[in-house]
Order: sequence, then C-alpha cells, then structure tokens
Amino acid sequence: RVRGAAPSGIAAAGLRDIGMNASTLHSLEARIKFSHEMMEKNEGKPLTSKQRDFIQSTMLTDKDVLIVDEAGMVSSKQLANIIELSKQSGAKLILVGDPAQLQSIEAGAAFRALLKHNNSAALTEVHRQKTDWQRNATMQLSQGNIAEALHAYEQNGCVEFSKNRQAAKTRLMTDMMESCHTTPEQSRLVLAYTRRDVADLNAMIKAEMVKAGKVSAENTEISVSVKNGDDHTQEIQGFSVGDRIMFRENNRDLNVMNGSFGTLQDIRNGQFHVTLDNGKNVTFSPKEYNSFQLGYAATVHKSQGMTVDETYVLATPHFDRHTSYVALSRHKQQVKLYANTRDFKDREGLQQALEKQGEKLSTLDFSNAQKKQQPQRQSKLLDQQDFIKLRDGFLQQTLQQIEVKPKKSHDKTHYPARTYEPER
Repeated sequence: RVRGAAPSGIAAAGLRDIGMNASTLHSLEARIKFSHEMMEKNEGKPLTSKQRDFIQSTMLTDKDVLIVDEAGMVSSKQLANIIELSKQSGAKLILVGDPAQLQSIEAGAAFRALLKHNNSAALTEVHRQKTDWQRNATMQLSQGNIAEALHAYEQNGCVEFSKNRQAAKTRLMTDMMESCHTTPEQSRLVLAYTRRDVADLNAMIKAEMVKAGKVSAENTEISVSVKNGDDHTQEIQGFSVGDRIMFRENNRDLNVMNGSFGTLQDIRNGQFHVTLDNGKNVTFSPKEYNSFQLGYAATVHKSQGMTVDETYVLATPHFDRHTSYVALSRHKQQVKLYANTRDFKDREGLQQALEKQGEKLSTLDFSNAQKKQQPQRQSKLLDQQDFIKLRDGFLQQTLQQIEVKPKKSHDKTHYPARTYEPER
C-alpha cells in the first residue's frame, strides 16, 4: 500500500486529491496508538471483524510505503516518532519537503538535519511559475537570495510602496478588484502574516465585492469559532452568497480540512451550501460546524502547499526569508508585493526584513558548531601554555642573576635566598 501523511490538514487533502490514502500525522499517530491499545486490551480474546479491519487499515506493515509531505514543517519529536514507527513495522518511509519554506511551529529542524547528513534526491526545476524570470526568482528565494529575487520583482513592476499599512491594504484591494473584473476566471488569494491583517483585508474585499455585485448584499450573521492560540472564542460574523470562505477545522463527515477553501453558493433553511475548490459540494449547518471564516485573504502559513493563478502579498516586519519564499511562490501567473514606508523606511529596510533568518535549529547544529570550535580552543590553550613557559623561564633567569635578600624578622634570624618556582 502507498499511504500519505502531512503535518497540516490541507497538505493531507492535497495528497488525497491525487488519489492517495492520506491523513494528518497527528491522526496517523493517534490511530496507531489506539490500535496498539485495542490489541493489548483484547490480548487472548478474538477481535471483532470491525476491530480487525480498523487495525489492518491503520497499522504500518513491511508492505507499506509511507510518504510524508511538507516534512520541513514536522517537529523533531514527531518526525523521530514517525521514523521509529516505520522502522519497527518495516515500512518504507519517504520524506518530501523543502527546508527553506515554513519552519516547524514546535522545536527542531529534523528534516533539514536529515538532508544535511544523508543522501537525497532534489528537484532543480521550477514548474509552478510560467515565465522564465519568475522561475528564476523562485529559485533565488529557495536559496535565500532575497535581494536578487526582490530586484527581479521590482524590475517587473511587482512591488508597490505606500505611505502606511492601511494605504497599502487599499492599494492591494484595488488591484485585486481590477483583476477580478478583467480576468474573473483566474483564481487569486491575498496573503498577510497576522490574523488581524487577514481579518481587515477580508472585510475590505468583501465590501468591495458587494459594491461590484459579485456577492449578495444580503448578509447572514452567525456565531463562528475563532481560535487565538490555544483559546477558542465565539464571534459574530456576516456571510453572503458568493463569499469565499475558508474552513478552519478538520471534519471527516464534511470531508473538509483546516485550510480548505470554497465558495458559498447558497444559504437555505439554515444550511450553507459550499462548492470546494476541488469541485466537491458540501452542505452543513453553522450551528453544528462553525469553524470557518471569510476566505478572500489568509495567513502565509495557511497557504503553504497551495497554488493559485494570482497572489497579492501584504509585507509587514513579521516576515523572514522562509515566509517570503512561501508567500512569493504560490502563484502561477502573477504576484504583487505591497509594502509601506511606515513599516519599512525604504527599499533596503524591506529587503532586510524579508531576508532575515528564521531557521529552526536542531541539536546537531549545536553539536557540529561545538566540534568546529574545539580545535580553535585547543590552539588557544597551547598558545597560553607556551606563554607560561616563556614567562617562567624569563623570571627564573632573572632571579638567578640577582641576589634575593630575605626580609629581617624580629628574632634576627637569617634565611637563605629563595628561588622562584614556576607555575605547574
């Protein structure tokens, strides 16, 4: 069997779209753990046919090939567990990813470390972008050459500066709406770093969509679940027929993943009818599933693994070289970057923000660094010992040439001259 897994729901959905039996890594681990517990609990007892089917469909065997996509986003702890599960079962493990893209939220950079210390296969051609200069710019981004990539985008009119962030958002929205009018068949997505900027852009774009008659003016307000870190709160938001929406929680019954996008086709009898971007239709009640939001804009982290015709990127100081690489490489046809002189003083300030390091470290990085420093430390130690020897020799010769007289004590006892003992 060929099985797939990924750290995010949307990446796992991408594997399923090409016909692979795939799930998130967390789901895979949980199901394997549950299978082990089930076998231990029923040890010596016959399993039901349903239990056997579950275990057989879940457990890895030496007949399986497990493909893990977006491996660069997997934490060291989780990847170590997946490697151990594959080793114990005899399954073949294939890791696919790009260590230069978004880093793991949790600790470690295990995939990068594995690439560094093992042989691997690599793609050397860019296929997503359609023009040569864009493909070359993406290659520069993947290699951390942000200055070269940014220069290419500037030369082709893809970088816009405004006086402040709100003005940059307005310019971005205007350009996107113009594209919607001229090429409505194109897919497009707005990207920002923070949830606050995403929410602001979603509200701005929706208002313009209603004005343009592309979205119904009739607004249905519902209570949606909003996640802030580990906390979930309820918030009243409005949705209309024609709206783009993004799902924010995996749901097997609906066959949607955290990060799935779709278009709201109808609101009828309290039911939302949505056509997903993969062509499938889903119907649900917001009272039963309310983890979704407007989907005109999304965070850069939600976009990894996605491909659209056009992207519009709001640059803020939160960006680093990994965020820049992902945000500026989701497009097939066009990408535009919107910055402002309040967040970035000038073009150099923008470049410095986009190219700053955000790479996660592994224990191997510290180990290798220590090994490199060790010879230098030994060299410094030898130099110090040589200095001590030279100093002691000089002092010994000096003391032998002069008479060292002892101090007189009250009992007038004379002591012989002392000789200098060098340091040991």
